[in-house]
Amino acid sequence: MAREKIEIKRIDKRSARQVTYSKRRKGLIKKAQEISILCDAEVALMVFSSTGKFTHYASTNLDQIIEKYLATKGSGQDEAQTSVDLTDDKTTFERLSKEVQEAETLLRQMQGENLESLSFKELEKLEKSIATGLNLVHKTKETKLMEENEQLRQQVNMLMAAKETITSDEEFRFSFDSINNSYYNNNNVSSLTNNESIDTTLRLGLSISD
Repeated sequence: MAREKIEIKRIDKRSARQVTYSKRRKGLIKKAQEISILCDAEVALMVFSSTGKFTHYASTNLDQIIEKYLATKGSGQDEAQTSVDLTDDKTTFERLSKEVQEAETLLRQMQGENLESLSFKELEKLEKSIATGLNLVHKTKETKLMEENEQLRQQVNMLMAAKETITSDEEFRFSFDSINNSYYNNNNVSSLTNNESIDTTLRLGLSISD
């Protein structure tokens, strides 16, 4: 007679649930021991009952097996993350390569190359793009020209101001020199006149005495 298959579902009756847990726990630990012995494998088993009771089995040292598990899990995560990063990098590289190729093609077309493959609408679109670009170039050129003219005007004003300052200094120096020379000449004339008067008096005095 075939053994009736038990449906795997939660046992509602608490007492029956505890009995089943106890039996199955022992069988699970037995299977862990068997696979450890037969296959020379490191086995760790941890079980918490519905009441919170902890049961464990380890073929060697539980802490060492847990550390090995965590290290292996971390390594697997790193490898998975590396794989994802490589995939993202490849996708980014392909996208950037496509954008560069499209930009190079557009540049050649704007220079009048490889236009045969374009449709009429594409040629119109290219023409509008070139016209817009030329308009921006003209505006930028005008702005730069106005800035340069303003800089030149400021430089000319600075030179004119410097020239006026130099001219004023020269006029002042010339005027000062003229006054100084005039004063010097007047002093010389006065000195000569006084000397002549003294000579005349002396001469007259000598004549009278004689």
